[in-house]
Amino acid sequence: MGMKISLERTVTLIRYSILGSLRVREERPDIKTLLEQVERTGIRNDRLLSYLKKIKLLKDGTSLSHEGERVRETGTVSSLERGLYSIWYVEEDPLLGTRPMLMHRCEGGKPANWTHHKKGGEKPSFEVQGPVGIPFNDGNKKINTYEVERFTPEALSAPEQRVELKLTWAVSPMDQASDITIK
Repeated sequence: MGMKISLERTVTLIRYSILGSLRVREERPDIKTLLEQVERTGIRNDRLLSYLKKIKLLKDGTSLSHEGERVRETGTVSSLERGLYSIWYVEEDPLLGTRPMLMHRCEGGKPANWTHHKKGGEKPSFEVQGPVGIPFNDGNKKINTYEVERFTPEALSAPEQRVELKLTWAVSPMDQASDITIK
């Protein structure tokens, strides 16, 4: 009979609206296939070649850039977007530090309770240097985890909501961690 240890702790999450730039890696099997074709036989479509050069996957018409080689190997493309995000953060937790736990793209303008923001000199302390997997809600009730390479905040709201989660997980000698629940 195996030994099993149960661990439990409370984590506080705080939600902010943050204006910033987000660089993520997304699955793009179509672009991977195009790059493989460029190397094998070449592509005669000038629009496709122009697009692959524009997104810096080709050095010239026939050779892959460093990023192009990475895309061919991984099937993921780095993309940059800028916008308003609602982000749940664990803030200054002794085990997790300060890190985003869930992101959601916001539609429209600034949030109604945009009471505080930082511009110019000091940047908000919520910068992410990746890669780190962050669950991302695209608004369709489905949560995808994206590999976030970098998130650079420009302005943030005052804390909009605060919740406490009880994390419970069990560890046995054969497992690294199993049976994780959030309440």
